[in-house]
Amino acid sequence: MAAVTPSSIKRISLGSCTGIIANFANTLDSGDTWASGIPDIVYICATQEDVAGTATSEGCGASWSGSTITFYLGEADGAVRLLVITGSAY
Repeated sequence: MAAVTPSSIKRISLGSCTGIIANFANTLDSGDTWASGIPDIVYICATQEDVAGTATSEGCGASWSGSTITFYLGEADGAVRLLVITGSAY
């Protein structure tokens, strides 16, 4: 487990919510965390952005507690794109 930082962040308007798209380079491991500082998270979605070594190691997921996001990857050193939706004007 390690603390990670995105390689890029983009904010988008989703009506009364704000979307944050964060890209993480192919160095993420399962259990890595991002202290995002994003308030009022209502939804997150993580997608694998590189090719897995085998079909059994495909996929990724994420969960949050407060503004800290934890990643779960099927394979070490994965690239991930994360969508975070917040109810605040972050």
